[in-house]
Amino acid sequence: MRIEQRIFDQCKKTPHHWALSNDQTRMSFSTLETNIRHRVKQLLNAGAKPGDIFAICLPNDITYVIDVLAVLECKGIIMPLHHELSDSEMERTFSIQIPHWFISNKGIKKMPVKDHDLPTLEYTQSDPLLFGFTSGSTGYPKGFIKSHDSWSSVFDEWSENFHLHAGDRILIPLHLSYSAQLFAALQALCVGIEVHMVNSFSPESFFNSKSTCVTITPALIQPLIKYHHVHPLETNKMPRAVISVGNTLSPTLRKSFEQAFPSSQLYEYYGSSEMGCVSILTPEQAKKVPDTVGFPIESVDVTIRNDIGEILPSGEIGKVFVKTSQAFSGFVNNSVETDRSFYEGYVTSHDLGLMNEDGSLKIIGRDRDIIKSGGSMIFTEEIEWLLMSIRGVEEAAVFGQLDESRSEIVVAAVVLNDISLRETKKALNSKLASYKKPRKWIVLKELPKLRSGKVDKLSLKKKIN
Repeated sequence: MRIEQRIFDQCKKTPHHWALSNDQTRMSFSTLETNIRHRVKQLLNAGAKPGDIFAICLPNDITYVIDVLAVLECKGIIMPLHHELSDSEMERTFSIQIPHWFISNKGIKKMPVKDHDLPTLEYTQSDPLLFGFTSGSTGYPKGFIKSHDSWSSVFDEWSENFHLHAGDRILIPLHLSYSAQLFAALQALCVGIEVHMVNSFSPESFFNSKSTCVTITPALIQPLIKYHHVHPLETNKMPRAVISVGNTLSPTLRKSFEQAFPSSQLYEYYGSSEMGCVSILTPEQAKKVPDTVGFPIESVDVTIRNDIGEILPSGEIGKVFVKTSQAFSGFVNNSVETDRSFYEGYVTSHDLGLMNEDGSLKIIGRDRDIIKSGGSMIFTEEIEWLLMSIRGVEEAAVFGQLDESRSEIVVAAVVLNDISLRETKKALNSKLASYKKPRKWIVLKELPKLRSGKVDKLSLKKKIN
């Protein structure tokens, strides 16, 4: 079923329950439906047609959600964009795909799209939902298509895994242009959960939201802990369920969170735009298998494969492939990358990992995050994970730098608090083989990040070079 239809069904089922809110406004499901229908008339009067792509470039607020659902009701495809994109970022985005329409605070603008500007991707699934972009944390973004089914097929399982129920209130702390945030918002509305919007993240807005659940990145967890140390009474305002997405959650950060907010359940979610939700690490599982991303959810089949597609046994490192209804349709105008992402009905985002004997999944890193140094293969995520397990290391990023004698050398960029670089090196060196040790170190006040909260390794590499 299409997502907007599920939400309209929910509007009829619970018309007087709360659906959307911000600091000033609270809207029932009945009022939400009225606003969507009104917006649909405006879009149709402007000339919107089924299959049109709508770039939505608005601040993070109720209006954004209404426009998303109105576009879907017009049988359009949404292209969620951040409202603070620079001119150069916008130009790069539209070089991948020009939308038919551009929605901003200035209104609805018709774009000069020609037939040859349209996506060449053949939709292999049901109705297209979203034209999105990869994060670009290690390279330039790519355009991809997700279908309605690829999201809605896991909505009910999402509620079960995180114990979410109608009447809960989910906080959206990051912009809806990030698919993990938009997914959480649409999933919530489909099952009768209120969605609370904040224009921009701050610890104050976070705790004042009085939410029961939230999807958040590890980069935003640290400031919440710091805020708690100054305002300890805020402990009781932490949502019951906290779902960490994006980067790997370090054991040190998890322990600090649990000490500050003992009444909250901190989950870690592993997935990607290509694969959807793959596995979940619950608080109980984190005590037993802390160096994993937990266990695959019930609806997916995870395999680890070598370079020729053979399934590897437990304990051996290979590429993570998933058979799932959540798979993306493919990359636009990039058949090579699309073909590279599928194999015999399985899909991959090119992460490397291994399956343990107990069925838990461990992620080693992206295939592009392998450093080839002196004839050896070094996985950056392994070093990052070890760095983040050292008390006092708040942030860490590891990458390779070209070197004449060794092909590449390992570079570590860190943010330190109450620990010296010398102490950090000593602690790390005791856990690493000599060939894996960073040969170059950079200490920064903070690591450069994308708006999604992910570390911008491309920017770091440019800074070093």
